[in-house]
Amino acid sequence: CTIVNCQTCPTNYTICASCVAGFRFKTPSDGLCYNEATTTGWGVDTLGTTIKACTISSCQTCPTNYTICATCVAGFRFKTPSDGLCYNEATTTGWGVDTLGTTIKACSISNCQTCPTNYTICASCVAGFRYKTPSDGLC
Repeated sequence: CTIVNCQTCPTNYTICASCVAGFRFKTPSDGLCYNEATTTGWGVDTLGTTIKACTISSCQTCPTNYTICATCVAGFRFKTPSDGLCYNEATTTGWGVDTLGTTIKACSISNCQTCPTNYTICASCVAGFRYKTPSDGLC
């Protein structure tokens, strides 16, 4: 077989029929064998023998199952608690970056509308509320 990581090519040495362990065809297939654990943006189809593109928007890796995101692309994070989706860390209203982790959390300040850089620091208040004093960050 001339295909890297191909296990069998019974009818033609340039056409792979099956991949070695740990490698799978993509769906749709291009005839090549891909590492099922490290192919960015692709994950295992647990009902078949292939890997498929991650189905979660802005997902970077989904190695064990193409429908379950493991890591988000840069600028996106999971919420805490997680619902498995990737959210824009700068524009998700009511949520801000947890600077001690890799997620975003609900703004911790009451009546805070945006806290993009840190969930404990309010950047703007909801309608009808203002900062008590500019320095205290409370709405």
